[in-house]
Amino acid sequence: MSGIIDPIRAAIDRVDEEVAHVEATSRAFERFDAEVRALDPASLPNGGGGVPATGEVTPAAPTVQQGPATAEAEEVRSLFEETVRPYSVADLEESEPLTATMSEELGEGIAAVLDPSTPGQFTAEVQQSIHSAVEQRQAELRAMERALDIERESLGESLERLEGTCEWLDAADERPLSVLGFEALRERHERLETHRNRCETVATDRQAVLDRTTSEGAKTGLTHRSLVAYLSQERSTTFPELSAAARLDAICTECQRTVRDHLTRRA
Repeated sequence: MSGIIDPIRAAIDRVDEEVAHVEATSRAFERFDAEVRALDPASLPNGGGGVPATGEVTPAAPTVQQGPATAEAEEVRSLFEETVRPYSVADLEESEPLTATMSEELGEGIAAVLDPSTPGQFTAEVQQSIHSAVEQRQAELRAMERALDIERESLGESLERLEGTCEWLDAADERPLSVLGFEALRERHERLETHRNRCETVATDRQAVLDRTTSEGAKTGLTHRSLVAYLSQERSTTFPELSAAARLDAICTECQRTVRDHLTRRA
């Protein structure tokens, strides 16, 4: 019976793998942000560059300053390529231009300003925009980490419960029904019903988890179903715990039917 629940173990291993990847990505963003903030941005003439007179910075759409690309802008690209890019493209089958990766991770505006084909400069506004973009990505990664913790706990609980059912069925198979008396048959029928209820509970609890959304701040939300779909891209089944619960429930139902036949003949 253990083969029925082996896919759940594989799903847990996949979660652990993704946890390690998310933690490494978060550290990469942290290093990237620290090194970018340590750079000296270009000073702008006449107080330009999209920074309001109040001194507040508007990070969402940094202004492109005309002029040659600065050495600092190229340094930012190099820092991104060294720190964040390896984790961003880890699951891509084909290579991706650096600007495309930066656009995906930091936003199109920042990527356009820092692209060497455009006359953008690394200004204080761009620096703040990068910091804000990194903060948003870190919030998304924190939501991902929490969702992965929830997923691992849910899969672990499903595995533990269904593992108990598998072990009981394996042990029960060692005693043929023909050697059991009436009371023993009735007890087995009741135990099978208990295990069917357990399978139903596993499915119900799992569905409740799948319907959840994990949030980090007002703008970041991750639906659990989308997370599971992402994690199971290379697996044959998206929901191995639901599949195992359904299969074990069907086995228990068939066993109950056989036990009832024996009870009827001995009544």
